[in-house]
Amino acid sequence: METKLLKINLGCGMRKLEGYLNIDIREECNPDVIMDVEKGLYMHDDTVDEIRAFDFMEHIRQSKVVYVLSEIHRVLKLGGLFHFFIPSTEGPGAFMDPSHRSYWNVCSFLYFCHPEWHALYPTWPFFEVVEQIKQVQTIPEINLIHIVGKITPVKGEQSDYA
Repeated sequence: METKLLKINLGCGMRKLEGYLNIDIREECNPDVIMDVEKGLYMHDDTVDEIRAFDFMEHIRQSKVVYVLSEIHRVLKLGGLFHFFIPSTEGPGAFMDPSHRSYWNVCSFLYFCHPEWHALYPTWPFFEVVEQIKQVQTIPEINLIHIVGKITPVKGEQSDYA
């Protein structure tokens, strides 16, 4: 019996992906599911194989960032993947859109992916880097820079990383 992977395109906007559950808060995007992620993800613990969040995390209120990352951590299976693409504060993209509510750069993930930095906030979710978190220049004409990376949740006995 073939098991279907549960893959989520979080904050899909107008870019719906085949094979993904496309989630957005905006009805006009016609997502598969309308959901306010700042109130949580409705999925059960350890049920999601992949979460893709492209041009999404910057729309989360700064005060909700840790909660949303905790929800992503909670629903991802062990070995599940969180793939993100976020405008970096190293370029104007982080600040040019009035709907952006949180601000990121490659160092932002130290608190969630590096044992020494995570130790400052041990109740926050912890992830392991699967694909290097790096900056990429996406529109050179305006120096638009994004952060891209892939991380996986560290759970249970795995969390004895220190």
